[in-house]
Amino acid sequence: MAAPSTIRTASARAGTNMYAAPLAHPPTRKGAPHHARAVDLLCAEGPFAMTTSTALTIPYSAWFDAGFTDLVSVVPPGAPLSEGTKLRPEDRGKVPGIQGRGGYWFGFSNWQKHETTRGDAETWEGHGANLGLRAARFPGLDLDVTCPDLRDLCQGLADRVLGPAPARTGRAPKVLLVYRLAEGQTPMVRRRLWFKGPDGREHLVEMLGQGQQYVVAGIHPITQRPYSWDTHPVGRSAAALSPVTHAQIDEFFAELRDLLDSAGGCADIREEGSGAEVTDRAAIVQDDLLAPSLDVLAAAVATIPNDNDRFPNRTDYLRMGCAIKAAGADDPDRAMEVWEEWAQRWEGNATVAGNDPVEVVSDWERMKPPFEVGWGYVRDVAQEHGFPVAAGEFPDELPDDLMELLPEEDDELELIDPTQWEGVPIPEREWIVPGWLPVGYVGALYGDGGLGKTILAVMLAVASVTEKKWLGMDVRKCRVVGLFCEDEANELHRRMGDSLAHYGCTFKDLSGMKLISRVAKDNALCVFDRDGKLLETKLYKKLIGAINMVQPNLVIIDTAADTFGGNENIRTEVRLFISRILGNIARLMDQWGGGAVLLLAHPSRDGMATGRGDGGNTAWNNTVRARWYLTRPDVDKGSAVDRDARVLQNKKANYAASETGVNLRWRAGVFEVDDDVLADVPETPLPTDRAERASYADKVFLDALGQLRAQKRNTSDGKTAINYAPKMIRTLPAAAGLSFRELEDAKDRLFNAGVIKNGVVFRDERRKPRSGIVLSAWEEGAAKA
Repeated sequence: MAAPSTIRTASARAGTNMYAAPLAHPPTRKGAPHHARAVDLLCAEGPFAMTTSTALTIPYSAWFDAGFTDLVSVVPPGAPLSEGTKLRPEDRGKVPGIQGRGGYWFGFSNWQKHETTRGDAETWEGHGANLGLRAARFPGLDLDVTCPDLRDLCQGLADRVLGPAPARTGRAPKVLLVYRLAEGQTPMVRRRLWFKGPDGREHLVEMLGQGQQYVVAGIHPITQRPYSWDTHPVGRSAAALSPVTHAQIDEFFAELRDLLDSAGGCADIREEGSGAEVTDRAAIVQDDLLAPSLDVLAAAVATIPNDNDRFPNRTDYLRMGCAIKAAGADDPDRAMEVWEEWAQRWEGNATVAGNDPVEVVSDWERMKPPFEVGWGYVRDVAQEHGFPVAAGEFPDELPDDLMELLPEEDDELELIDPTQWEGVPIPEREWIVPGWLPVGYVGALYGDGGLGKTILAVMLAVASVTEKKWLGMDVRKCRVVGLFCEDEANELHRRMGDSLAHYGCTFKDLSGMKLISRVAKDNALCVFDRDGKLLETKLYKKLIGAINMVQPNLVIIDTAADTFGGNENIRTEVRLFISRILGNIARLMDQWGGGAVLLLAHPSRDGMATGRGDGGNTAWNNTVRARWYLTRPDVDKGSAVDRDARVLQNKKANYAASETGVNLRWRAGVFEVDDDVLADVPETPLPTDRAERASYADKVFLDALGQLRAQKRNTSDGKTAINYAPKMIRTLPAAAGLSFRELEDAKDRLFNAGVIKNGVVFRDERRKPRSGIVLSAWEEGAAKA
């Protein structure tokens, strides 16, 4: 296998580009448009020739005048986003968007069909937008290759098979080559080829086509520097681009596979979008088919029409179903809801009126893994219909010249000898709020939007600065720093005023408090590179600087959704965010007497449905040392909802009793303790004795089997099954407080004792037996009910 430094390119590129042959005209032209001077410099010979190190500002209208009329406005990096937009902070710099009133940006919903004018280009430039080019008529070959030798290998092959092309650089050594669709050719769909280089790093070569765009001018979102060209396309015109056909693209990808395997010494070469039949589905890693989250999957599918043009036959219909099921494998029930909603949108054809709901469910059950399509397929189809997906050319890692800003790793292990503690008094535990928020750690306050999390946090901040009781509880006197990502300064002013009136204080009493309002800004405190390594952001470093200056004992972060720059469903990323980013803040405060971090967060749908009030993955609950849940009290069915009533539950307290609560009522902008509110808090905490707790887990497990059976839901003993019993039972309210391991141990104990076994749980409406875990006491006749 050849080392990267010895790879031989298929075609040498000696700093020239055939596309860049100079035009015969003088370097300046009187009476030319205002951008003519820049174009002259791009095309001129001699001292006026533009080199790869020259950066010129080319007016966006010059792109239009040069024949690149398929332009789109792209949200620039760091732009403030409109409150109601579906755009995410990470979309900035990549995804089409339009500036609205007040300078806020929102999605460009019809960007694929918009007929751009010269005036549009000038307007977008005035707004500071990045400039994108639709790939339907101007396919772009994106060489997302970080090894220069491998990049040259791919680029040389492209020169030979597809023709010379101007190369755009956002972050070297990666480049994007621009072509035009040959006459008579239909727009091509995305083609992708992944491979691993000799050093084990993964690379991607991608042909961008129908339904996609790529940035041709503006600021790169990672490097924060302007894009550059080896030869600027505006210097020649769109007509001068090398034309490409489908046959050429097929030839390029076929030769690229062979070239990477032979000359490049690469491995794990796989392609998407070739149309070739997958013969070994078992070889496909199913986790690679997962969507970033179920919310993203649902949003993408919502944009896809279920009509006879896009899905003309049953095979196409089932292919979409398999893709949804593979993409949503982490939450099969929610994925099925997405599938049912999409399937029911079909209005039928000349022979069938529409989809039968029962048959839709049956189709879903017949779809079995391993799947060959998943999120990639859904994403690409959704993008054809306006779903805001970036071109995939930006990695999560920082450029090399910024890596030096990261702190050095401390790999030394400190060994603690416990014998040294002999005769030393055991230190007392310190609290910000006794029994609720311990000093030195991170706590979390969960609650659905609009219930009053921020009000509670503001009340705690004011009480700790002014030495007042919070919800009737003593609070340590603290200096406070609050980072608020959802409330502007005026709103914080109002909330503080309500709390001060409640406590009988004035704003002059808040000298120990500093607030930071960052509405509609990029507030991520960390991001993660493609290898999962945590990278601190500039905002995090600024926040650390502010904390060092103020020296607080309580830091409030509102909210997790704004400040966490990773994937909420990846446990390691969540754990690093809480333990490294927020935990470092908590440990930093040890220098001036200790303190705690309170993170405000929204619960997942499952967390609200089960009453646990936690996030979408266990790391959100397991990594914090305290977790509170603000919710409404339960009411009897048919009873009126008391909209001012709340219950604050202490769902997790590592160093005190959990499952306690405070009954609250909203009055005059604050919460007051109100014992008339019916709290949904267990009267007695879970057993702490190991034997008693195991017995309790056994009872919960058996009761849950009966409950699930009554709901016609069967459970499995197989750990990889989607209906694995401990996994299903843990979602039930009765299992709150029990860990996954405790439920697994209960299952094993009950199996070993013969209390449960595998058998027929129930029979469906077709009298087909449904097998799973049953109680040995259940009789077959009862199971047929």
